[in-house]
Amino acid sequence: MKFLRYKKLNMDMEPIKECPICGESHFESISRSDKFDHGIENVICKNCSFVFMNPAPTKESLDDFYKNRYWEFYFSPEPSDKMLSVTKNPERAEYHFRYLKDKINLNDVCSFVDVGGGDGSFIKTLHNQVSNGEEFILVEPSDSYRKFAVENNSCTFDCADISKVSKSSNLRLISMIHCLEHISNPLEFLSEISDLMNEGDYLFIDVPDVFEYWHVSEVHVAHTNHFNTETLSLLLNKSGFDVVDVGSHSPIRHPKSVRGIFRKTNETISETSIDLEHNILKSKISFDNVNETAKEWHSTKNMLKLKILSILNIGQY
Repeated sequence: MKFLRYKKLNMDMEPIKECPICGESHFESISRSDKFDHGIENVICKNCSFVFMNPAPTKESLDDFYKNRYWEFYFSPEPSDKMLSVTKNPERAEYHFRYLKDKINLNDVCSFVDVGGGDGSFIKTLHNQVSNGEEFILVEPSDSYRKFAVENNSCTFDCADISKVSKSSNLRLISMIHCLEHISNPLEFLSEISDLMNEGDYLFIDVPDVFEYWHVSEVHVAHTNHFNTETLSLLLNKSGFDVVDVGSHSPIRHPKSVRGIFRKTNETISETSIDLEHNILKSKISFDNVNETAKEWHSTKNMLKLKILSILNIGQY
């Protein structure tokens, strides 16, 4: 097994001149530390408090990374039942399902699309639990993970790219669980998502909470965006979605996160207000934690420990 987790990535990077959410260009650098010591820089927008990688990988580099290298770099190149027992993805899928069931009537929804659905745990949970569902679609760029999901009867249709999904005439819910933080241009991507939806359709999003970073291991090349509840809500408002519910939570075997339910509307939206000073302070505190833990994390002793875990195939989940 190659130690892809510990090799430097050769990716084409490009400078971001405008904030991906508000379009302003006044940034402040807050960190040059990351999990794999790639020298990644993250900046914060002084106008809306959004934190993002800058420079960031080009779309072509990211597409290649997710299709060919992401699962080898962060998990295992081949999904398995053993991997599911370690990651707790099925348990986390049930956890998210209970949240959705409490907030909306899922039996009214006929079309489900899980974007970046990995091993298919969440779409399978929906498939098993929602009696009135007619289509359960998995969008996942990794061929091996899509194959695993299909073999486990997780979905009724699978594809590698959101462009292969057709619009539905039925009420639809699209989910993106720990996916949006990976997207190089979130506003543009959400426009593509919106094109697949009708007014009243739901969008469920879960992302890491930038206010709750405690360690350098929480920052890496795959995460180009870092959200709090307000910046996530503002992004969705600008994309034509009303906020149904949003808040911070503690998922199973994952760092603290922000999740929300949003509903597509054709009406004029009152955009979420931003507590700029508070958000900038909280984000800087989080990245101070990242910077302070980087030296010990990148020590030779710790890297050797991680390689041993990699050999045992229980690496850094």
